[in-house]
Amino acid sequence: MSVRPQFRRGARLAIAGLFALGAAACEDLGVGSGAEREDRIVFVSNREVLDSATVLYPPTDVFVMNADGTGVQNLTHGPDWDFHSSVSVSPDGGRIAFASDRATPGCAQIFTMHTDGSARAQVTTEHCNYVPRWSPDGTRLAYLSLRAGRVAVFTMNANGTSQRDLSTATLAGAAGCTATQPPTVGLLGWVPGGRVTFYHHRCGVGYRYFVAPGDGTGAVAQLDYDAYAAYWSPDGARVAFIDWHGGVLKLHVMNADGSNLRVLTTDEVGDGLMPRVQAIEVNPWSPDGTRLVFSRHLYNGDGTEQSGMYVVNADGSGLRRLPLDHATDFNGWSPRGDRLAFSVWEQPGRRDVYVVNADGTGLTNLTNNPADDHAIGWVRGR
Repeated sequence: MSVRPQFRRGARLAIAGLFALGAAACEDLGVGSGAEREDRIVFVSNREVLDSATVLYPPTDVFVMNADGTGVQNLTHGPDWDFHSSVSVSPDGGRIAFASDRATPGCAQIFTMHTDGSARAQVTTEHCNYVPRWSPDGTRLAYLSLRAGRVAVFTMNANGTSQRDLSTATLAGAAGCTATQPPTVGLLGWVPGGRVTFYHHRCGVGYRYFVAPGDGTGAVAQLDYDAYAAYWSPDGARVAFIDWHGGVLKLHVMNADGSNLRVLTTDEVGDGLMPRVQAIEVNPWSPDGTRLVFSRHLYNGDGTEQSGMYVVNADGSGLRRLPLDHATDFNGWSPRGDRLAFSVWEQPGRRDVYVVNADGTGLTNLTNNPADDHAIGWVRGR
């Protein structure tokens, strides 16, 4: 049974209460002064072992390159899987967390390293663990852990100590679920104030969303919210979300206290925030909180669909389409907010990494490689 996404007034009030506490804890994540270095892009690729004649699913490595496509460097070098959905760059641009089965084949563990590939350390050793996400201050990681046949949301210190289960206690009495059909659990990421957001899909009842203190102490709050995703602006002052408007899913923005609700797009084309809940966690807000990137979907009468990527100002003005016509994954704003990175499906099983200026000019294919290259995010220049 499907549940129509809604963003109820109760959700607005619950979020408002959470972020009245959390917004004050936001801090400037900029790096210190020193020798200037250009921003770089982290991506995952199978390019070094690509041999479709002998390897059905080539293993992947984590790479970094300059934002113009030069200086490609393999950071991990291994005949193992480094999973593209399980790579995260720390907010200060100094470290990368990633999940790989290099230590336990068939069962991912979490590793950290510097963004030049040095100081690699395995920080989990038990169970299967994946989708690490750095906290805003870079001291902890949220992640998913498979334990006793069920997935749970955990946090830990960046060195693997002080592991805390955030989600298992919230599963009690999940309607419609059984031991053989447990609820689906997903990690959304961190929000201002050092809190972690996650969701359950409760076996035919719909989605339930939760916010928990990232250190594992204190109460877990359940939101009266069953849409697919919500994203908070970098300063925690506003929330962007998708809700029904005139029978079509539209992009909305409101203040964190629930006031000043605005529908940013008002035509009959359906909108979707990028990324989706189960995609790589990348916030669609620009670093300065003035713009949003999102997808639009037009369903034709013949059953086909047309999709496009757009940027709009947070007040609804300045809507413009980006020159991306293929199936596309959004991979983040540059730290300065002047460019965006995307992974574009050129053909089944093969993506290239593109960048484009925020005004839609300068679209450039950075990889143009026969391998599957999937961007993860940006490394802030120092």
